[in-house]
Amino acid sequence: MKKTIHTLLLGLLTLVLLFGFLSAAVSAAPAIDASVENEDQLIEAVQNAPDDSTSYIIELNEDISLTGSLNIPSGKNITLISGPNGPFALIGTNGEETIVVEGKLTLGTSPKSQNGIIVTHNENDLGRGVTVDNGGALILNCGEISGNTADESDYSGGGVFANEGSFDMFGGAISNNTVLYINSATYGGGVSVG
Repeated sequence: MKKTIHTLLLGLLTLVLLFGFLSAAVSAAPAIDASVENEDQLIEAVQNAPDDSTSYIIELNEDISLTGSLNIPSGKNITLISGPNGPFALIGTNGEETIVVEGKLTLGTSPKSQNGIIVTHNENDLGRGVTVDNGGALILNCGEISGNTADESDYSGGGVFANEGSFDMFGGAISNNTVLYINSATYGGGVSVG
């Protein structure tokens, strides 16, 4: 009888622990507001995000090549993440920033997550990774800002240029960014805060 009670209690404890781990795993996954696979869907998702700074999570499920800069307007609070088969890249077009932030943009949900995106340009294309302007805010939790080149008209911040805004980095990587025609290190090849 004691053995049966002990076995039942052990089984019950195992179920409780298993349920706890499963609940934690489910609750740790972010609630996705929009899943996108191309530029049109991405632009529409940003437009559909509330204008009252309510958090809105957009999941990229493919690499997306842009034909212009992705604009995050004032009042928007966007988090960009990669879907389960990522990381996926947001690829800027030649001569344009990949992203211009005037609202709030977060890349990845947390420094411990693996759901960041890659903000880049194709090899030999010019263009800054991210410009933060007009009181905007950029947060890099995970992912990469790499392979971007600001040209002589942009003069600084090949990866990130926080002109009139803020940039906070808690994880991820900023690498292989440069400023063309001038001393890249002096003018913030990776990051420049104005």
